Amino acid sequence: MDINFELYKVFYQVASTLSFSEASKKLYISQSAVSQSIKTLERKLEQPLFIRSTKKVRLTPAGETLLKHVEPAVNLLQKGETQLLDANALGLGQLHIGASDTICRYFLIPYLKAFHVQFPDVPNRLFS
Repeated sequence: MDINFELYKVFYQVASTLSFSEASKKLYISQSAVSQSIKTLERKLEQPLFIRSTKKVRLTPAGETLLKHVEPAVNLLQKGETQLLDANALGLGQLHIGASDTICRYFLIPYLKAFHVQFPDVPNRLFS
């Protein structure tokens, strides 16, 4: 199975906006490129995905079926990307600190409490 994610990304934008021109604006590509991508996907799937008229675009039953599968996949990819970006911003991850008992007890504890309040989902471990 040869999956071209770019074709599905274009399909998703056209299906979401029901407009080739709006999809082209959102994807920063020409309307012609959007049209060619949809034609390529339709050839690959051997069926039309959109009913095109001069003023508007509608999904075919096959297009509606495909959208039901593509939409959750796009949302899952967006969620994964957000989670990774949040991890870079110290929203996730782990904190490991090695220090002596005295430093931990009299110096680090207030800072660790503040860190935990600010980042409650980050597990922390002290080594003494």
